[in-house]
Amino acid sequence: MRWSFVGVVLLALPLMGVGTPNDPLAAQQWHLQHVGALDAWDTGQGEEVVVAVLDTGVDLDHPDLLGRLVEGLDLVEPGTPPDDPHGHGTIVAGTIAAIAGNGLGVAGAAPRALVMPVRVLDGEGGGTSTDVAEGIRWATAEGAAVVNLSLAEAGRDTGRDAAGVSGLIDADVEEAIEEAAAAGVLVVAAAGNDGLSPPYSQATPALVVGATDAEDLVWPQSNRDARTLFAPGVEILATWHDGRYARSDGTSFAAPVVSAAAAILIQAGASGARTRERLVETAVDIGTGLGRLDVAAAAAGVAPPSLPGRPQHPSAPPPATEVAAPPAASPGPTRLPATDPPSPPSGEPASVRPSGTAPAPPVSFEPVVPVAAPPPSDAPGSSPPSASEPEVVALPEGERAAQPASSGARIALAAMLLIAAGAVALGTRLATGARRRGGAR
Repeated sequence: MRWSFVGVVLLALPLMGVGTPNDPLAAQQWHLQHVGALDAWDTGQGEEVVVAVLDTGVDLDHPDLLGRLVEGLDLVEPGTPPDDPHGHGTIVAGTIAAIAGNGLGVAGAAPRALVMPVRVLDGEGGGTSTDVAEGIRWATAEGAAVVNLSLAEAGRDTGRDAAGVSGLIDADVEEAIEEAAAAGVLVVAAAGNDGLSPPYSQATPALVVGATDAEDLVWPQSNRDARTLFAPGVEILATWHDGRYARSDGTSFAAPVVSAAAAILIQAGASGARTRERLVETAVDIGTGLGRLDVAAAAAGVAPPSLPGRPQHPSAPPPATEVAAPPAASPGPTRLPATDPPSPPSGEPASVRPSGTAPAPPVSFEPVVPVAAPPPSDAPGSSPPSASEPEVVALPEGERAAQPASSGARIALAAMLLIAAGAVALGTRLATGARRRGGAR
C-alpha cells in the first residue's frame, strides 16, 4: 500500500496552527476565544507593532512581559523608569501583549506586540490632562502605531454642558489625539464607567471602546453612545504588578483588547485608518453602538506578509534589551477612593483616573485570580470572585505548564511527522519494488 503525502500533510496541519496557548491561566481568559483572537493569530500576533499604554506605568520586570517592552517615559516622576506602583497599567499591558505559549501565566490578545509604557497616572490612580496630552505626543513622535488610553476623568458628574459632554477631556488632549491620527496613529480610548456618554467629543478621532460581558450584554456601568465599539471588559484576567495576575472589570480592560486587535491588523499591513475601518465594519451587531469586536473577521480581510519572519513595523523602535531597576515595590495594591475628587478649578489641567473603576459603586482592581488553571472549585482556601472583597493571588514561582506547546514546538512536531511519513512511504515503495523484482526472476 502506498502512502499519500497529501493525507499526512492534512493530518499534520492542525498541529501547525497556533491553537490554544499552553499558559496555565489562558483557559480562564474567555475574551480571547470570544473575539476570535486565537483564530486571528493565523494572520499574525502583532509582531513588533508598538502599542503605547498611557497609564500608571507597567511592571518592568513582570516575567510574562519580558521582551515585550520598549523604552517608555515617566511623566509623573520624570527621570525615573515608568514602573507601575498601582497595577492598572500592568493589567492593560498584559491584556495586549503578555507572552503566549511560554507555559507561564496568561496570554495577550496580540502576544508579539510591543508595549511602550508611558506613565501619566500616579500610584493613587490620578493624573492631569497636561501629562496625558504630552504622553500622546511623545508616543506619536517615538513611533507608536497605537495609543491606548484606559483612563477617564475624575469628577465626570460635574462640568457637563447642555449636550451632556464633559469638559474634563480638555482641548489639549483632543488636539493631541487629532495630531496622532494625522500621523497615522490609531488612538483607542476607554469610554469610561459612569453609565453615561463617553467624555470625548463627536469630532475626536479616537476609537472609543465600551465594555461587554460573555453574553454580549453591555456592562451596566459602561459609558456608551452610537459611535462606541464594544469589547469584552468583564472579568478580564491579565498581568498585575509585582509579577502577579489579576482579573477586573471596566472599559479600561475592553480598550486594550481593541488595541491588541489593531496591532494584529497593522502588523499584517493595514494603516491606522484602515484598521479602524476594519474593526468597525466587521463588528458583531449587539443592538447598540458600533457592535462588538470580532478580530478574526477583521483580520480575515487583511493579507499577512508573504515572507517568513515578518518585518518589524516601520515605526517601531528596537525592543529594549534591558530595563532600569524599578523602584521598591509598594506594600500592597492601592485601592482608589469610592468617590471622585472634586472638579479642578477653572484654568487648571483636568485630573484623570483609570477607567477600570466606577465612582459608585466602585469596581475593584484586585479580583480573585486562581493559582492553577483551572483550580478545583472547592480548593482549600479558595473563594469565589467578589467585586466588593477582591484578592490578588500570585502564580507560584516556577509554575509552568507540564508540556509546553508553543507554535515552534508544534511546527517541529509536524515536521517530524512528515519526515517519519516520508520514511514509511519510501520504505513501502522499496519493499514493493523488491517484491516485483523478485517475482520477475
